[in-house]
Amino acid sequence: MKIKLIRKGHFYDIYAVTTDGECPFEDYLKKLENENPASFKALLTILARHADHGQIWDDQKSKPVKGTPGLLEFKTTQGARVPYFYLKGKRTILTHGFDKGAPTAPEYKKASDAMKEFEEG
Repeated sequence: MKIKLIRKGHFYDIYAVTTDGECPFEDYLKKLENENPASFKALLTILARHADHGQIWDDQKSKPVKGTPGLLEFKTTQGARVPYFYLKGKRTILTHGFDKGAPTAPEYKKASDAMKEFEEG
């Protein structure tokens, strides 16, 4: 697994996980742009705010994932969910995205596995 720069910010640089040249977060973002433009715009706004101003403390936009220390998720009111974690050097790592209503356990496991891989490597 590698990471790809998504946005440089004054406070955090935001990266997305890539596997075999594929970027699940970017794929999800393209899907949102086509299928849910309001959520797409809201997510970009949340990411910009996070990059330029630091951690978001509003539970409606960002919150820790219960039962998985170190894993958080960005949320839009329109239903987008993007798990993330932090790495040293003020880097925020986005794992992938999914829609509200999807079974969360496998989505959080996927994100947790990615986080563990980066922590160990």
